[in-house]
Amino acid sequence: MTPTIKEWVHPQYGRCVTISAGPVTALVTIERGPRILSYSFSEGENILYTEALPQKQTGFLSMGGHRVALSPEQENSYYPDNEPVTYTILENGVGFTAPRQKSSGLQFSMDLLFNEKTADMMIVHTLKNHSKERIHAGIWSITMLLPEGILLLPQNTAPGDETAPSRILAFWPGSSPKDHRFHLGENDQYIRVDALCENRPFTMGINNQPGWAVYMKGKNTLLQRYVHNQGAWYPNHGCSFRTAVTENCLRMETFSPLFWLEPGNTIRHAENLSLFQTPQNADLKTEAGIHDFLENLQ
Repeated sequence: MTPTIKEWVHPQYGRCVTISAGPVTALVTIERGPRILSYSFSEGENILYTEALPQKQTGFLSMGGHRVALSPEQENSYYPDNEPVTYTILENGVGFTAPRQKSSGLQFSMDLLFNEKTADMMIVHTLKNHSKERIHAGIWSITMLLPEGILLLPQNTAPGDETAPSRILAFWPGSSPKDHRFHLGENDQYIRVDALCENRPFTMGINNQPGWAVYMKGKNTLLQRYVHNQGAWYPNHGCSFRTAVTENCLRMETFSPLFWLEPGNTIRHAENLSLFQTPQNADLKTEAGIHDFLENLQ
């Protein structure tokens, strides 16, 4: 069944598309972007963090929400996504295509796919190389979330070569494993990051082999899933996942592997976002409590 799709003019962001499917609704900009500015239960609270647009509409705009960029991080990662976006109605969602970037010849597109019976949204990002040069690049997916919540991450526990390390913890300059917002579980099962926004940012990454992250904010819990390819090379010392607590929000970021992208070729990176009602009396202070919380998401 095709989701319900409505184009309208948002008072702040201009032309947008609202997509309603089953119990969830998403709002995407098409006047610029594309950006997913809202993801929520129908008539529920938006879990994404968004910002008001500055009056000057030039340069890179920090609108918040969910966006896609070029990896590894470089100047082209902040190419201004300020131009109108085309969209196509698909059998079970909507596809959005940004204009070809003038400086690099790269082009991003984003397909949002839904299931009428579940609170899931699959995001398939595509990067196409329209230039005449072979490039080494990947896809960087960024989801900005409201502050004051709790992020849960898995630690790699799958059996393997005991003579080789299995886990990567990468910390960006100015971030410390002693930060009071960062917690390693006592049994090495989970990582907890408290989204307490302060003047000092906190940024860390992991080689997230299980391929999931959970963010709990009030009544809403967001589960993010993607595939970590253990045989591929990722940026940031091999991290496929990064999180940052900034002055305003918490960022969940996933990365595709890095590829040699020939002229005319494309690469893809998919994520699945699922919304849940936060279980009552959730205990996220202990690994046993976190385990029960994850087991009882419904």
